[in-house]
Amino acid sequence: MRTKFHRWSVLLSLLTAFALTVAACAPQESSDGGGGSSSAEGEPQQGGTVVFGAEQEPAGSLNSDLAASSLFWGAMIMSQVIEGAYEVQPDFTYEPNLIDGEAEVDEGPPFTVTYHILEEAQWSDGTPVTADDFEFTLDTILDPKVDIATTDGYDLITKTEVVDDKTITFTFKEPFAPYKEIFNHIYPKHAIEGEDFNKVWTNCICDKQGEPIGTGPFLITDYKKGSELTTSRNEEYWGEHKAYLDEVVWRFTTDTNTEIQSLRGEEVDLIYPQPQLELTALEEVPGVEIISGFGATWEHVDFQQKNPLLAERFVRQAISYGIDRDAIVERLLQKINPDSEVLQNLIYVANQDEYEPHFQTYDFDPDKATQLLEDNGCTEGSGGIYECNGEPLSFGFKSTSGNALRELTFEVIQQQLKEVGIEVNSEFGEADIVFTDLAERKYDIFMFAWVGSADPFSGNTIWECGGDQNYQGSCEPEATKLLKQTTSILDPAERADVYNQADAIMAEDVPVLPLYQKPTYLAYFDKLHNIEDNATNEGPFFNSEDWWIDE
Repeated sequence: MRTKFHRWSVLLSLLTAFALTVAACAPQESSDGGGGSSSAEGEPQQGGTVVFGAEQEPAGSLNSDLAASSLFWGAMIMSQVIEGAYEVQPDFTYEPNLIDGEAEVDEGPPFTVTYHILEEAQWSDGTPVTADDFEFTLDTILDPKVDIATTDGYDLITKTEVVDDKTITFTFKEPFAPYKEIFNHIYPKHAIEGEDFNKVWTNCICDKQGEPIGTGPFLITDYKKGSELTTSRNEEYWGEHKAYLDEVVWRFTTDTNTEIQSLRGEEVDLIYPQPQLELTALEEVPGVEIISGFGATWEHVDFQQKNPLLAERFVRQAISYGIDRDAIVERLLQKINPDSEVLQNLIYVANQDEYEPHFQTYDFDPDKATQLLEDNGCTEGSGGIYECNGEPLSFGFKSTSGNALRELTFEVIQQQLKEVGIEVNSEFGEADIVFTDLAERKYDIFMFAWVGSADPFSGNTIWECGGDQNYQGSCEPEATKLLKQTTSILDPAERADVYNQADAIMAEDVPVLPLYQKPTYLAYFDKLHNIEDNATNEGPFFNSEDWWIDE
């Protein structure tokens, strides 16, 4: 899954005053009868190792703030180690983390945000977290030599004032409503200043001497690429308590069936897979607890507009009319969660109050698909595949291999599109490879998931003309104009209305086709305690310091 940054971490409360997305997460169901977390009977036990069956390995680097590495799985690991001003909670609210209470906001003009850093906040080597670290983070993100995932929000800062070691004020050139979206990772100036940020955290999150560094409850102490990664307790953690566990081993298990069998065979202690039909069998495994609900992760197909055929709006529209999304959801998703439905918006998910179903215009209509092609001069060619300007409508279709649900979805889409004279051919591959291709725009059609945010701002960079994560190369000037307005609109209802105006325009242009909002599925053995899902890009590890295990 791809993560929307800011940052999709990024990512991801809305301003307390906004409350735009508090409703974004449906109530979760747990086999222990709780509200999304396991019971924690008795006193927490110190020690032990938990093995996590990780569905994907970080791509390219452990630094998920880089464009080529901004994957959900990498973000989960990094956020255990490198913390930020705020941490997103399961109810999609923001909780102050490195800072002492809410940031101090002056609406101005000028608009300013002041952070008061906790006195006790420190790095794992004992060095205090200071205003210099915040300033260094800003300078690093805005460094043109750094391949950062997005600079949105940071690039509005016009002035930095270090008030004292623990206080810093940033001045913005305009009001910036989603200010809690930025500074989600604070970098250690003393530990990496002068290093190449594109490379310094490729194989470890370490200082210049190669020693693990971080502010989180865990540190990365071992990484065997292609196999597993180990995070160990940060003995200098400054939070309410040090982690109860000694370590968490992230065992990379990228095949769905292997992931499930690893849990059944007790080779791993918990998994957090993307939804698959086979998962329902785990409900009968003794000792296994299940937490499932709807979060903000949504599956879609991208149309790469570097391809001259896909740059044509009518071709993208024809493909969209040729895909029976209702049939896909009914056949593949509703067996996992009966409440699954087609997603019809790029900004909001279906259980948000602001959701408006603009993409419902693309109800399955094969006759309309072929009519669009013929009205634009395309003719049926060899094998029943339409040709436009002499070029066949034949496209590569990329996604992640080993994901059974995606493979089944592709097979359904392939057959549906064949019936309207459009050919798609599988180009599935390992996540780190295909997501690198995504960032480099080396694809025709790509199916993957965005992990949504508590604030829609994190998605602006995907849809705006020239946005940092606009991999599909779309550009709808009027939608871009509206999206840019949203950052300075402080009234939540007005802001949501502008976002929906932009979404309606994008529905006409169809730069991507949303498929469905994905149910989360967290399965673990009941010897683990304090396990809780977090459907934002924080993932279930947001409270990993509270986990403990019965030995």
